Amino acid sequence: MIQHGVRNAAQEYLLQPAKPAGADRLLPAIQLASARFAEWSALNGRVCELSQKIDERRTIERAKGILMELRGINENEAYRLMQRESQQRSRGMAEIARSIIAAQGVFRRPARRMVAPPPPHRAPAGAPETPSAVPAPTPVEPAA
Repeated sequence: MIQHGVRNAAQEYLLQPAKPAGADRLLPAIQLASARFAEWSALNGRVCELSQKIDERRTIERAKGILMELRGINENEAYRLMQRESQQRSRGMAEIARSIIAAQGVFRRPARRMVAPPPPHRAPAGAPETPSAVPAPTPVEPAA
């Protein structure tokens, strides 16, 4: 029974049923359990909020690094650039950072290469040459 309470995050556990004479102890136990649950809920909410802020901060730092590399600017300039974009577009910094990270994938993809066909076969010396059409290069997708 106690394991069931632990799995379900019980704040208080009564081992005996409340008897009419023990009812005066039941109400304080319920009030205490309710107060502890409220505290736990508030702390759990705060932990979730802080985790989200840490994730957003990591995203912003990553985007700053991308801007620094692509534009050849320092960290402060990259941050100010993101801040300006955030204000002009009425978007949060984390949203701007996610856009930069997503766009970075486009810039880093390898370009399509053009592969030329092999050179035409040369006739042996003294043999008559026949004109051959040289096909145009064909595009090849990069290997994944």
